[in-house]
Amino acid sequence: MEEIIFENIWEKYGLKESPYSTSPLRLVGILPIEKVFANRVNELKELGSRVVSASSTRTLVIGVPGVGKTTFCNYLRWHLCRKERGDSKFLTTPIELKVYDNWDNKQFLRSSLAAIYNASIIFNWDKFKTLSDLEAYIKSTKIKSQQGGGQIAGCGLSIGYGETMTLPEDISSEILEDFFLRILKEIRSKGKGLILQYNNLENVDVEKLAKLLQSIREYLQIDGLHTLFLGPEESLSAVERYTQVHSVFGKTLLLNNLTDGQVLEVLSKRCESLKLADGRYIAPYQESTVKELYRMLNGNIRLMFKILNDATLAFLKAPCAVTLKEIKIYSKEEAEKSLFNLNDNEKKILVALADKKALNHGSLAEITKIVPQNLSKYTKNLLNQGLVTFGDDEADKRVTIYRLSENTRLILTFSGKLAK
Repeated sequence: MEEIIFENIWEKYGLKESPYSTSPLRLVGILPIEKVFANRVNELKELGSRVVSASSTRTLVIGVPGVGKTTFCNYLRWHLCRKERGDSKFLTTPIELKVYDNWDNKQFLRSSLAAIYNASIIFNWDKFKTLSDLEAYIKSTKIKSQQGGGQIAGCGLSIGYGETMTLPEDISSEILEDFFLRILKEIRSKGKGLILQYNNLENVDVEKLAKLLQSIREYLQIDGLHTLFLGPEESLSAVERYTQVHSVFGKTLLLNNLTDGQVLEVLSKRCESLKLADGRYIAPYQESTVKELYRMLNGNIRLMFKILNDATLAFLKAPCAVTLKEIKIYSKEEAEKSLFNLNDNEKKILVALADKKALNHGSLAEITKIVPQNLSKYTKNLLNQGLVTFGDDEADKRVTIYRLSENTRLILTFSGKLAK
């Protein structure tokens, strides 16, 4: 058998790794956010000024998936909390907190406290008595539980650099609230504020999200606390559902797509940051290709980067920049893979959803001419292959809404000229 040699394709371009990562930039990461972040100057000034001008703020940041909400807010937090390090007036956590569908006010407190504690270790904060007391409380509770023959769910306390703590699930809301209030008061007494970022609001049903915000609104108004909530545009209705919630939130910040020129600036900064030690690199893209992809995909940066990355790796002709012609060839091949094992009815469903974006069961059956009783077996197969997603209709929970997934093969297949 011929010996197989694996190569780092990106090294042929003079890069450490792919500049097309679709993961958000973090406060601490391989790509230094302070060197790679670009644009959004006006939005940064608006939100940053809001935070530094008040003792407590609450902001909803919305935009379509992939627009860069997390990276934007992470850069703001880096600028306010990490740029000056010891002289900064704010503290924050290394990564954002993810909101889940089962969250209530207790889960909010539990997750927030754990994130604060872990940040104090990772960022080596000055010793806070409240966090020491929290650590001691968890240890003593764990010991008592072990002596009694019980076990505390969710208690992963281990102390040391880089190690994390989760709080036991059976700690009462009253105790969690006491520690939360105490740590914020202590942070404030040192002349600092705390910025917490909550992501993935799309994981939570709008009605549940509205109730969650209603249940934690008093915590959000604590002196010294600044909170950022990130989600899709539908999240705005959750904030506006209750007057008490809407009245404490500041102006909602909407992030629009970057321009094609701004996307090129981002790629240039990424390549510059990822270049190898000799300081030279070859751009793995053509500017004209990036601009055309931008137009075809309506500015969806996440999908653009994924397509550029996958097409570059598929052709293995480094260090030649991938062209639109090659992307179209790759598109055709991926389309054939996606549709090869599908029957005619399943293909009809994909075409209908690509045209209409979202359809309920009855409308999908009517358009495809598939008997409604037989439709489910076809949609189930598409769901299992990751080609279709479904969820409840917000207006009527009894109605199921079908959509194409963000499967790259599907995007390539149904993105007009790109698929031709």
